[in-house]
Amino acid sequence: AASARRPVVDAGALDVLLVVPGLLDAGRVQVARRNWAMLRPRACIVPTWQRCGDDPDLDEAIDGPIDGEEDGPRLPYLSEACDVPRVPTKGTGGYVAQLKFVLPAHVQALGVRWVFVVLDDVRLFAGEFDAKPFFRIAARNDLDVASPAIRRAHGRRFPEMRPQKLTNGAVGRRVAKVELFATAFTPNAYHCFHDLADVEMNAEGYGYPDWLPGYCSLRGEKFAAGVVDVFRASHGLPGRRDAWTKSYSDSAASKARTEMAEWYATRGVELVRASRNVTGYLHDSDDMPSSS
Repeated sequence: AASARRPVVDAGALDVLLVVPGLLDAGRVQVARRNWAMLRPRACIVPTWQRCGDDPDLDEAIDGPIDGEEDGPRLPYLSEACDVPRVPTKGTGGYVAQLKFVLPAHVQALGVRWVFVVLDDVRLFAGEFDAKPFFRIAARNDLDVASPAIRRAHGRRFPEMRPQKLTNGAVGRRVAKVELFATAFTPNAYHCFHDLADVEMNAEGYGYPDWLPGYCSLRGEKFAAGVVDVFRASHGLPGRRDAWTKSYSDSAASKARTEMAEWYATRGVELVRASRNVTGYLHDSDDMPSSS
């Protein structure tokens, strides 16, 4: 049976909703739980691909301690820290299918300032990521979408997401788009993404980061994105090739992206692909405002 524990919702915690859109297996429970501990968010949602009972190892990991956990203050089990709904969409939807269950109305009701979407194979480490200054920098630079720099972002496919050495006191870059690995959305930006996401037509998610800036503009909303290079996250699990492999067909995902763009075009809406250009720099000082 599913856990009867109620997840922790701490009104005094960071003004963030953490969402891990699709927990694949027991090995990734450790990642999600430790990422929660790095953030201590107000609320957390971690849907899984499997029904309760389909994967006993996953069920045990959700409701129990981490194997080999060091002595010290016990972290809450994942089912204590987060709401873990069972959303058995594997084979019929990617992370987009999981995010569609997290409604903008849920975000509004929680009253959080950010929705932080972190994939289940992305790790946040002490010494490389600090939540409070990360979100402070994003807010100070008036960003709608922000990400730490990403180590091993699918090999060489996303050079704009890899850590960069910056000068003149800059802490990050303004970019035209942000790939989804560990992405913070303002509630308005998340609403825009949620509206664009189409589970039936394009569940794996190809194209959404490219289209989101222009789509938000069509909705009359501003869109400012940035990569905060002074903080980093790592993609992929130790000893596994998650950083270079996918659980879905690349050709099928590419075909879905093309078909979705064509569908919109027949209705007079062009989904424009954003560039990878750096458009300015981010600073963490009122004396050095972000360039634009």
